[in-house]
Amino acid sequence: MTGKTGTTPERETHDHAGINDMTDAGVCRATDATPRALPSVAALAFLGDAVHTRFVRRQLVGEGISHAKDLNREALRFVTAPMQEKAYLAVRERLTEEEQDVFRRAFNLSHINRPKNVSGETYRTATGYEAVLGMLDYLGAQERLEELLTVGFDACR
Repeated sequence: MTGKTGTTPERETHDHAGINDMTDAGVCRATDATPRALPSVAALAFLGDAVHTRFVRRQLVGEGISHAKDLNREALRFVTAPMQEKAYLAVRERLTEEEQDVFRRAFNLSHINRPKNVSGETYRTATGYEAVLGMLDYLGAQERLEELLTVGFDACR
């Protein structure tokens, strides 16, 4: 962006997967993609839920579990709001400002339909965690996504 004097302001750089690490040409270094507006946090949480589920399933298959019944039973232990809350608590200190912002906005969604057997706080935390995962996947920040998923999964063991 050029100001009135013709100078270009310095860009802030990040050590993580490069969510806001843009070149002067407006290309994200982490993904080599041009920046685009993010979907709503509800849509990001929807995507993040699928990303989390796929990661859990991949981990379980990688552990050598081969029977569908056993895989489903184990996957159901990890793909719940309380376990996603536990995963979030394990990664929250690692989140960047952008990730914290997405988490906060998803946590504060007013129209969440939570199951009756889960507290509102737990469900909102899980939704925020899913939104962060969804954002990273949407932006193509796979290395960062894998890092947070691994730390969260390990915390739920």
